[in-house]
Amino acid sequence: VLEIREKALAADPANRRALSGVGNTRLYLAEELRLQKRFAEADIEYRESLTLRQKLVRMEGPGPANLMEVVAAGTQLAHSLLDQAEAGGPLRGQRLEEALRLLRRAHAVAEVKANAAMDPGFPAVLTEQLRRAERIASLPPGR
Repeated sequence: VLEIREKALAADPANRRALSGVGNTRLYLAEELRLQKRFAEADIEYRESLTLRQKLVRMEGPGPANLMEVVAAGTQLAHSLLDQAEAGGPLRGQRLEEALRLLRRAHAVAEVKANAAMDPGFPAVLTEQLRRAERIASLPPGR
């Protein structure tokens, strides 16, 4: 599926449907990889999906639906980074810092600009992820 969608996007880089399709497929792939704890591969796919969402905003403007796609992709990347930070390791601080940055940005955008396109449960998801990040930040560095 990804290969087919990427061919369509390569043929017409301004094709919104193809761009969104590749972004969605990469997001689904990232979720599967994260669940398998294949974090390095998942993060690549999350980042690519986020980049494609940001490209849509540059192409079409910051409408509520486009902004929500960027917010959702950033939040999902943050979720993966929090999973990794919670597990510990030498990159814990970097992952936690990036996750917090993504979540704070997502929260600000969702509150101000994307309300019209927002799932009613999304603010609670963002709040929960921010709390989780704060809890992880309070753990001792060796954890």
